[in-house]
Amino acid sequence: MRRITGIAAILLLAVALNIAVATQTLFEASVLVPLAASLVAALLWLALLIKQAASTSLRQGRVMGSMNAALASTFFLGICMVLYVMAQSMGVSLDLTQEGRRSLSPQTIQVLEAINKEVTVTCFFLDLDDEFVLTGHEKSERFLEQCLEYTDLLKVEIKDPQLDVGVKQMEAMGLNFASPQGTIVIHSGARKRVITLGGGSPRLEERDFTNALINVVRASEPKVAYLTGHNEADMADDKTPAGAGGIIKVLFNESYLVEPLRLDLTNPEIPRDFDILVINNLRQDLHPNEVQALEKYMDDGGRLFLILDPWLSVQDGVINREVFRPWLEEHYGVNIASNLAMTNAEQRNQFELNLSPDNTAYNDSEQEAAAYRGAFNANHPTTHNFDQTLLLSGVRTVSPTEKLPEGVVATTLLRSPPHFWAETDLISLQQGEKAQHDVEELQGPLSVAMAVSKTTDIVIEGAGQMRQARMLVVGNAGFATNELLTAIPGHLNFLLNGFAWLAEAEELIAIRPTGKEDPPLVLNAMQQRVISWVAILFTVQAIVIAGFIMYLLRRKHQ
Repeated sequence: MRRITGIAAILLLAVALNIAVATQTLFEASVLVPLAASLVAALLWLALLIKQAASTSLRQGRVMGSMNAALASTFFLGICMVLYVMAQSMGVSLDLTQEGRRSLSPQTIQVLEAINKEVTVTCFFLDLDDEFVLTGHEKSERFLEQCLEYTDLLKVEIKDPQLDVGVKQMEAMGLNFASPQGTIVIHSGARKRVITLGGGSPRLEERDFTNALINVVRASEPKVAYLTGHNEADMADDKTPAGAGGIIKVLFNESYLVEPLRLDLTNPEIPRDFDILVINNLRQDLHPNEVQALEKYMDDGGRLFLILDPWLSVQDGVINREVFRPWLEEHYGVNIASNLAMTNAEQRNQFELNLSPDNTAYNDSEQEAAAYRGAFNANHPTTHNFDQTLLLSGVRTVSPTEKLPEGVVATTLLRSPPHFWAETDLISLQQGEKAQHDVEELQGPLSVAMAVSKTTDIVIEGAGQMRQARMLVVGNAGFATNELLTAIPGHLNFLLNGFAWLAEAEELIAIRPTGKEDPPLVLNAMQQRVISWVAILFTVQAIVIAGFIMYLLRRKHQ
């Protein structure tokens, strides 16, 4: 009788659970009736078990063993639940998602911790009966809860735009309507950014939130000028793979104002209100008057981001000697060589540098090991803690001169692996001839990017310090093209870290959140029920059935 009631309790419970998961309902007769019958059978089994235990010698031990097993299983499940609650309360989690959605990026954490004024995040979420919209809202709220752990100055409000309070707040913020999928306003003082949610799973993306947060907490928007008129990379082109308009987009997201600059040769002048000047892969030399204007700009504490591919042609018919590169070498100790880094090592492209923080390819001395992490400078803010990969194809060496001008500090930021050398016979390469490493050519590791600073005579108002002129030089322009800038996350982070260092915004130097978005998996009701049944009941029931079969087989062979 005891065995019959026990088996009946398990079978009735299994029937109730399977019906509940399959129908996604609980308070229905089809679920409650077998569940109640299972409870009655379980209570009867327990009563019979206790009666048998009272009338059986403890030495037999079989009944007590069954009770001990049941109690031990109950205690084990209880311990698992307690550990789970403790882990949840401690915020312990593992981010196993492909795009890393569950963990905040280093830059987001850095920006949150650097906030020095109150920022309000107002989420206008409609109360819709749409599973995907509601799921997106829940994910957005969980993401914002993570952000609250890193600052006390962030305030989050959830409002329904259909209610009076929500309508008044929208009017106060100058919003005419709220998106059905959700509208989020991030504001601090007079500055605000509006994020409209969309897509199959409308959630607040960390990338959009961080960019908006940077915008509202900044006291001003640094102005960036990019030089034109010398056949530079086209920063107005954001369509073609070889264009460089993507730079403007990513700078806008981090609250930089970007404008083109074409110098008048009769009276060239670089306006001082430009915080950073970008020279992106010019293919004609600067005019002496332009170099004079650049020299005055730098002497006043200007900032220059210089990107150059290996092929630099001097404009014919204007001057008979090159001006720009000799000026950089004389005044800032920047040696931009006419060469191409290449290797004979077996790889897909002998002109391609794969730069990573891995030290295994380098035979560094103790001093070099302290200065570099693989290809990256370990001490400069731009590359400090940089743990991503750069893929540069076609690179020239840019290195500090042996004797630096007075007041200049020059640092190599990126270096090639040791098996690269600097090929100087570019004409033969263009004609299709095979390159040979000559003895006089530089052997790697080669310096392919560098940072330069020089103290000026300009006093920073209110700080009592002298302003620095800063320069960042990279011997490759391909990494900043539309095709590669965002395709390889390391390129974007290196570029923006460089701008942050030039603008003295070190709090923005970090690894930024990725923009990778996987398409949502849309399931119908039946598919959701099947997945729930497999995840919740199938495994348990399969184990129970397997155990029962083994029990029968053993009894048969006894």
